[in-house]
Amino acid sequence: PERIRDERMKQMNHLVKDNLLDYQKRQLNKIVQVVIEKKKKNHYSGKSENYLDIQINTDQLLEVKKNYPVKIIEVTDSEVIGKLV
Repeated sequence: PERIRDERMKQMNHLVKDNLLDYQKRQLNKIVQVVIEKKKKNHYSGKSENYLDIQINTDQLLEVKKNYPVKIIEVTDSEVIGKLV
C-alpha cells in the first residue's frame, strides 16, 4: 500500500541524510582537491575529489574549472565549508 511505501521512503531518506552527514564530518580537517564550479556573491562553490559540494570563502580570485587544495574546516546540516591551503 501507498502508506507503507511512503513510510519506508521516509525512513530511507532519513538514513541517507544521516549517512551523508556522518561521511562529511569524517572529512573535517582533511585537505582535498576541489574543482571550482562557480563564483557566488561572497564565495566560490566546487566539487571535491570525493564528490562533496564545498563552499570556499576567500578574497583571492579563483578560476572556474581549476583545481585548488582546500582544507575542510566546517560541516553543517546544509553545507561543507573549506578554506584554501
